[in-house]
Amino acid sequence: MAEPRPYRPSDYLSASGRELPWCEVVNLFGRVSEQDRYLARPHGTLPAGLRVRMRYDRPRWPYFDADGAVPVEVNSFGLRDDEFPIQKPPGEVRVLAVGDSFTYGWGVRGEQAWPQVLERWLAERLARPVQVANAGFAAGAATPDGYDRWVASDGLLLAPDLVIVGFCLNDMGEVPMLAYPIVPPEPVLGGWSRAVDAAWRELRQWRVQRSRADLAAIVERDPVHWQATQAGLLRLRDMLRDRGVPLLVVVFPMFSQLERDYPYARLHAMVREFGTASGIAVLDLASQFVGRDENALTVHPTDQHPNAIAHGEIAAAIGRHVECERLLAR
Repeated sequence: MAEPRPYRPSDYLSASGRELPWCEVVNLFGRVSEQDRYLARPHGTLPAGLRVRMRYDRPRWPYFDADGAVPVEVNSFGLRDDEFPIQKPPGEVRVLAVGDSFTYGWGVRGEQAWPQVLERWLAERLARPVQVANAGFAAGAATPDGYDRWVASDGLLLAPDLVIVGFCLNDMGEVPMLAYPIVPPEPVLGGWSRAVDAAWRELRQWRVQRSRADLAAIVERDPVHWQATQAGLLRLRDMLRDRGVPLLVVVFPMFSQLERDYPYARLHAMVREFGTASGIAVLDLASQFVGRDENALTVHPTDQHPNAIAHGEIAAAIGRHVECERLLAR
């Protein structure tokens, strides 16, 4: 039996299908930092008008195109969203979704990312126009430690009725998306059989994956990152409270080792405890996904980001919480 061909790393194509070298990709996504002072506000830090496609090797979900890619389209003011008026129309409900790759929708189509799905969910329930602005990656900050500055300078100009922070556990420190290391190849008896080598590697990988580490220890050993994130969320809380805008922090699980003894559980508890102590509303989505098969919920064998199915469930859970807690007036 032939050993499965390893997956290539994901890459980018131009809108016309040309493969983009990484130096060009970096330049495309880095343009805005140089032009920032010339751009009218509000704007995100994604390059306005960007049109590329992110490609995966042998993807398994039907939402990928014939090249195995998903489109990445950035609107005229630097959000991965449709065009919409900056000034809120009368009667419209506005939600600002701030976050990182889980909010941006890494590995899914723009309309499948949870902010856009939530927009449709709320519009149906509220029976009025709704705009959920996808500000994933738009704040120019890697963690909530800097979200407050972007919301103050740009996000509030969109007149949100609710701000949602999509919280990924790596906002707390060097928390890996994959809970276990990938075992490197190791030839058996000099590598006389590729099939035996593959079987030996699979066995070693299985053993590694059966082990469980308490990943909260990473944050406890080096709490500086988590402390900075808490400070940023407190600043955001105070700023929004002064303006009468509700804040909701939504904690995403890491989609790794969900089936049993989920190794990120204590990290979730730490965020919930912070929310209770600080008066910040926290919606923890761990219970929505723990106990399930991660392979049915992730983008690709090389990518642990949530796929379109998971984004749909995230949006529905947020929508139900918003409705139950009456965070938006009808």
